[in-house]
Amino acid sequence: MDTDLHLALCNSISEETQSITAELMEAGLDSVMDDGLLKEVPILSVAVSLYKIGRSVQERHYVKKLAAFIDALNKGIIDEEKREYYRSKMIDIPKQRDKELEYILVIIDRYIHPNKAEKLARAYLRFLDTDITWLEYAKIAETLDRLLPGDYDLLASSFPLVVKNCEINDSFLRLTSHGLIMQTHDSSPFVSDGNHGMMITASDIERIGNNEVIYERTPFGDTFINCTQ
Repeated sequence: MDTDLHLALCNSISEETQSITAELMEAGLDSVMDDGLLKEVPILSVAVSLYKIGRSVQERHYVKKLAAFIDALNKGIIDEEKREYYRSKMIDIPKQRDKELEYILVIIDRYIHPNKAEKLARAYLRFLDTDITWLEYAKIAETLDRLLPGDYDLLASSFPLVVKNCEINDSFLRLTSHGLIMQTHDSSPFVSDGNHGMMITASDIERIGNNEVIYERTPFGDTFINCTQ
């Protein structure tokens, strides 16, 4: 990983850069490679140069996703004091940060929509704040790649969710398979009465009669949402 790219990321954390990245995100693919705009965002300029990014649809789309990542970073930083804090964190432990940045650039390339890059940026700030580990960050990054349209909105809903069996769609199945949500009750309506006996509640009877199940977010699901919103 070229150190120029690493430093370019730090230099892209600025209030001035945010207005340029916002403009790039609104631009059509035909104009996203505008040399004037790219030069205003160091990470984009250096990435285009180092990786010889051309003007194919895929390459222009990649630049747009990278701009979305930088834009979300800047939006998540409230003042100049915090910018200096994050810049210092980004240049701390250079070899480790180089590996992290390489990973981020690769995973952004895999995303289809720029909004996933935005969510990845929000999680990266949480990582720099040491709210999550790198392993947790990588899990969030790769899980984002696997989500399909509608999955994130469902995960961001207010839980617990009481759902009829007929309403369980493919999003529920995907979120469950990725460890983000789970059913919290089995089909048995019986619960302990505290004296080694079992009792049934009115709500249980109603739920079973209505053919309903209850979903909760898992601890990873909570971390995922808290770090990406």
